[in-house]
Parts: sequence; structure tokens; C-alpha cells
Amino acid sequence: MGETMARMERCEWLSLIQSGLSTEIFSWIAYATSSKEAWEILMVRSVGGPIFQARKLLDLKKEYNNTTMSDAETVHEFTGKLLELVFRMKSCGWKVEEKILVKKILSSLPPRFDKVLVEVAEKLSVNVIIDCLLVHEYNMRPDQESFQESVIQSVNVEESFEAEAEILYSLNDITQSQVAMMERQSEVLSLVQKNQKMLMQMQKQMMMLMQQKDHVLAHSESYEEEMTKVIESMEKHYLKKK
Repeated sequence: MGETMARMERCEWLSLIQSGLSTEIFSWIAYATSSKEAWEILMVRSVGGPIFQARKLLDLKKEYNNTTMSDAETVHEFTGKLLELVFRMKSCGWKVEEKILVKKILSSLPPRFDKVLVEVAEKLSVNVIIDCLLVHEYNMRPDQESFQESVIQSVNVEESFEAEAEILYSLNDITQSQVAMMERQSEVLSLVQKNQKMLMQMQKQMMMLMQQKDHVLAHSESYEEEMTKVIESMEKHYLKKK
């Protein structure tokens, strides 16, 4: 029984693969007897098998090692070219740590980025180091004097990248904690506003009660009991809303 169910399931997966293919591509797997066999055929025919992938990766690694940023390139152009190459290498089975990519980016920079401190920048992620480079590139533009004065008032332009990198590096932790704090502050503020509204309603009702003290005493056993009822009523009303 179990073997029959397994066979039916394999046939179902094979049918699903076949139903999503065009007539031309379907001919590749027309004689496949299992979904695994069909998938392997499709992989080899579309992106190549393990041997081809390994050979292709060798060429991509050579291109990767020779890739540097020219003086005419912008940060966007260079990092876009490099990351597209990294994506192609990963599709061939290449595994790389982010710190290796950061070192590659830093070692490929032209002389205009000599002020980048490697000991600081190597602690950053690829996204943050690209962001730092964009800021550094932007600050080097001659028409951005006013921008530099307003954003980096106390930092010398020649040493500004170190401070910018340290600030951006700390944003990874600061942003998450600030979001949590802002959410908590919002909850507390909402609670305080509800509490203030309840107190104002209670005060208003008690003031009206005090102004009508004689009337209340004439229709209830005691003034204190009536006040207690008002407070309890308001508390229940508040707790339900909360």
C-alpha cells in the first residue's frame, strides 16, 4: 500500500512538471519516468550539468579576480557589475562569505577612495559599505559644499568617511532598537490618552455630583455610596476599552 502511494505521488509530481512546459521543452523529458529524472534533464539542458557548471565557474572566477573599479566608473556602476557577476557565480554553486565580498570591493577601489579605513569598513555588510561609498562619492562632488556643512558640520572633509562608516555601522543595531522603542512609546501614549480621558470624565461626573449633593442625599442612603458607584462604573468602562 505504501509503495503504491509513493508511486502515485511520483507520477503526480512528474505530471505537474510536464504540464508547465511548452511543446518544445516537453520533448526533452517526454521519456522521463520520474520527476527526479525530468528535473535533472531540465537542469542540464537549461543551465548545464555539474561538469559544465564547474568549468563555467572557473571563467567567472577569473573575471571576478580581474574586476576593479575604474576612475571613470561610479559606485553604482561598479557595484552593480560586481554583484551581477557574484550572482552568476553563485548560480554555478559558488559559496562566499559576505566579508570576502567586502574585502573585494575595498581592494578594487581607485585612489580617490584612499581615505576609506579598511579596519573600520571590513566590519560592515556589503549593503552598508556600498552605502558608505555612495556617501563618500557624493561628498567629493564640488557642488555639495552646503550639503556637507549641514550634514557633517563637525567632521573634517578629509576624515569624514571614517565617521560616516562608524555611524552607518551602528545603524544596524540602533534602527531595530529605535523601532521597538517607538512602538512601545506609541502604546504608552495611547494608554495615557485613554487614562486622561477616563479621569476627565470621572472628574466631570464627580463635580456634577458634588454640585447636586443635596439632591443625591435625598435619593440615596449616603453621598459616599453614590460616589463609589460612579467611580466603579467608570473603572469598568475604562477596563473594557483597554
